[in-house]
Amino acid sequence: MDPPDNALIVAPGYGHYMTIQEAINAASNGSKIIVSPGLYSKPIKITKPGLIIEAKETNGEVQISVSRGPLISIRLNEGETCTIKGFKLIHSGEKDENEEFDWLAKLKSKTDANCGVQIFGGNVIIEDCQVTLSSIKAPMPAFFLNECQVHMSNCDVKGSLDISSTGIYAKDSNLAMQACKIYKHKNSAVLLDCTPNNVVTISECAIVNNSRCGILCQNVEFAPTVQHNKIMQNEGAGVLIMNGNIAKIKENDIKFNEVGIEIMDSNPVITKNKIRCNFGSGIAIRSYMTGSSVKIFGNQLYENENSIWIQGESCRSLIEDNPIICNNRKAGIRIEDSANAEIRGNDIYENICQGILMTTGTSAIIDKNCVYGNLRANIACGSGKIIISENRIYRGRCEGIFVFEGNGCEINSNEIYENNDGILVIESNLDIVKNLVHDNKRTGITIAGNGMCKVSENKAYRNTAVGFNIRDNVEGEILRNKAFENQIQICLITRKKWDIKILRNENEWVGEVQLPLQYSCQIF
Repeated sequence: MDPPDNALIVAPGYGHYMTIQEAINAASNGSKIIVSPGLYSKPIKITKPGLIIEAKETNGEVQISVSRGPLISIRLNEGETCTIKGFKLIHSGEKDENEEFDWLAKLKSKTDANCGVQIFGGNVIIEDCQVTLSSIKAPMPAFFLNECQVHMSNCDVKGSLDISSTGIYAKDSNLAMQACKIYKHKNSAVLLDCTPNNVVTISECAIVNNSRCGILCQNVEFAPTVQHNKIMQNEGAGVLIMNGNIAKIKENDIKFNEVGIEIMDSNPVITKNKIRCNFGSGIAIRSYMTGSSVKIFGNQLYENENSIWIQGESCRSLIEDNPIICNNRKAGIRIEDSANAEIRGNDIYENICQGILMTTGTSAIIDKNCVYGNLRANIACGSGKIIISENRIYRGRCEGIFVFEGNGCEINSNEIYENNDGILVIESNLDIVKNLVHDNKRTGITIAGNGMCKVSENKAYRNTAVGFNIRDNVEGEILRNKAFENQIQICLITRKKWDIKILRNENEWVGEVQLPLQYSCQIF
């Protein structure tokens, strides 16, 4: 298509202007500049509003290459616009002997820093551009955005894995980035250092093969949206969220990263992502300072180390309605270091270790989940306030529920079946109430070691060995339970004295029982 009659034509050797900067200098506000294919070795500075600068041919190569400073520098006032379309930008980045170690901090105050495109102010559209930093000798970003508004689409931004580079560094800016590929950056692909007033959306992009992380979201109450992207093969986290950020991470494919999503003292919402095949955890949450409150729902998490790993006493996580948490090399959900979680309505299955693992001192509400087929315990926990209620817990290779040194645990209204042992409790004080425990390969409910237990209103049936197995120094109450069709309904072998009369009168045992010798009896 021919350029409009009033356009300024840049064509070395035969056009009106030999360089792009000459055309910019001659243009009036709002002019269109058409650039013919060729190699241009001069940087561009744009301060006039309304310019549209684009390549003449869709498949022609307009290449701008420099070794120092920004390839394109845009400085506009609020509300002023500029469009850049169809350029290939190559920076060689000659080394600065005075380059500071913290080059990003230096960049913030430098108006002519080494970079691909530097934008201060205004509303800028960048389309169909390539920026290549693969041969740089000094650290730099491909795009440095400062207090501006940028819409970027169909751009290819390649970095260097030998020298620190960042694909997009957005400082206090609005950014809409769509259908871009950001890859091979040593520092990070996208670094978002913005305020709560900024609006940032990253969608349908490929964030691939970067070193530190794919996307870094930081700062208190800043809420970027990261959606419909492929985030993969990053040596650090695919997405790193820190410093009180409230990012929305949704409907992305996040795989083959060191960690899928890493969260540090932040409050993001993570929804409907496919998080798989990461070398570390799918989602890793750490909170030791200001606290985290993370919402995780509707995701598919599988073939990671742990699907979700939560750490830190000030960490709160809601894990709800995730349809797939499975086939992980360790646990489906791992909670430690005094963290707290609500785990509701998930399917957690066929993990090589536990379905849910809670170490000593953690607390959780585990409600209305399906937890099954895990190689170790379906649910394992220690001391801490833990409520396990209304779950289906089945086909575990070991225990349905395993509690060690529990103190404050309540197990109620679950259906627990086809495990090796239904419930195994050791050295614990807890309540076991209103559960259906049946068809387990060994015992229904086993309580051993020292501890005080309340076992009431449970039904234990068709377990291969024993329905209720009480051992060692356990004491407490066993009331209003039913046991039938087990090989042995109750086996009481304990050094503590139990009131056998109450056991007989307050429970319904149908079949053989094994009580202390002086009180042995058989009730049919």
